Amino acid sequence: MQPRTLLRYETFTDLIVDLNKLSNGYTQTGNWDLAQCAGHLCQWMSFPMQGYPRVPWLLKKLVFPMMRSGYRKQYLGLIPIKKGGPTMKETVPPPGGDESGAVSELMVWIERLQHHTGPWYDSPVLGKLSREEVFQAQLTHCAHHLSFLVPKSE
Repeated sequence: MQPRTLLRYETFTDLIVDLNKLSNGYTQTGNWDLAQCAGHLCQWMSFPMQGYPRVPWLLKKLVFPMMRSGYRKQYLGLIPIKKGGPTMKETVPPPGGDESGAVSELMVWIERLQHHTGPWYDSPVLGKLSREEVFQAQLTHCAHHLSFLVPKSE
């Protein structure tokens, strides 16, 4: 299996360029295909604007605060996100979905996020984030998942 490519997106334009390359074909080096990655990223991109799913009190008040510093370092791009980390299974679409449709939907969420003027919801894991930190966390999250897909053509 081809090794994963470590990615870092500085801007949403960088992300969009990569999504366009992946839409023209890719080699999958991880567990999720492009439709799964894009669908998952759409959901997580919506949460800072529309609210996060409820999490159990014990996690929110006791566990997440203890882990916050490490997670913030990862999602704010200071250290790489670890492979195989936890996620909510409800945010992972089944394999074999409509890749073109999922990428198009992700493009819509990227636009919504960039033009959002309302309040930002606090992340149960990362805590309160500024607009710039929300953007960085989203770019880092996208880079993490898309790093397991290698475009067939540059």
